[in-house]
This record gives sequence, structure tokens and C-alpha cells, in this order.
Amino acid sequence: DELGRVTIMGRIDTQIKLRGFRIELGEIENLLRQHPSVNAAHVNVQRRGSDLMVAYVVINRGVPLEGGANQRLRDYLAEQLPAYMVPAHCIPLPELPLNPSGKVDRNALPRPESLVPDNAYIAPEGPTQELLARLWVDLLELDRVSADAHFFELGGHSLSAVRLTARIREH
Repeated sequence: DELGRVTIMGRIDTQIKLRGFRIELGEIENLLRQHPSVNAAHVNVQRRGSDLMVAYVVINRGVPLEGGANQRLRDYLAEQLPAYMVPAHCIPLPELPLNPSGKVDRNALPRPESLVPDNAYIAPEGPTQELLARLWVDLLELDRVSADAHFFELGGHSLSAVRLTARIREH
């Protein structure tokens, strides 16, 4: 300021540190926008028991993605980025929610687990699957876990896998 004091304003870029890796979210967003099926993209981290990087995309109506947008876009990113930079989910939205200043309203973005339709949920069967599902729910701070869920796609990582292993041994 005019008195010569330094004011720390925080980061002006969107670099984060996730599981020991520095990641520039804007780099992922730009790469997603280069895909012919994507009109707009926003990447952020869902904070909970295990941080989860999630991409929200607006699909170009003229160039639809055949099959599942989530896996197609993750595969596209995996061809060009290291594994730690590929979001756990690529969630298509009709439009990105904006706040009054025109920036993406992060609080209005849906949580990934809220987007799993009830007909895609497979209930765990038997005591072993039920116990494992309960452990995953507690560890990853989820509402429920489908029997066919992928631990790492739900936000699990190597440290949480070690914690899960310890909890399994306890039981």
C-alpha cells in the first residue's frame, strides 16, 4: 500500500497441493476445454475425509460424447496428464452455476456421490461386503457405497488404503 506495507492476498492462481503433488487446476480445465465435446470446464477439490479432485463440464450439444462422459473424459485426460492430475470424476452439467460476479459458484456444484442414480446403486451383499462398505463410508465420509464402487475413484488414496487395511485387520 502507499505506506510501504506488504499485504498478503493469497494465491491468484488455482494451484493446489493434493496428496503431495502440486497441481495447477487451470491446466486441467484448459485441456478439458480443448476436447471437441466440451464447452466449459471447472475443476476443484471436494474437501471431506479424503480430498477428491472433480471436474465439472458443460458438454457441447453439437459434439456429444458417446457412452459415459465421465470415463471418456478421464481417459482423454489420462492420455495427456500424469495419473495424479486426472480428476476422480468428470461430471457433465447443463451449465456451470455462477455467482453474481460471474465466477463459478463452488458451493452450488453437486457433490459427486449425490449424482449416482438410485438404479445404479448396488447394495452390498453378505456380512463381508456390508462391513467393507461401512468401513469405506466412515473412512471416505460418504453417505453410502455401492458394491461395485472403486475405492480410488471415491477419493481413496494410498494413505487411506493403509488406514482401511488397519481397520479391516481390527475387525
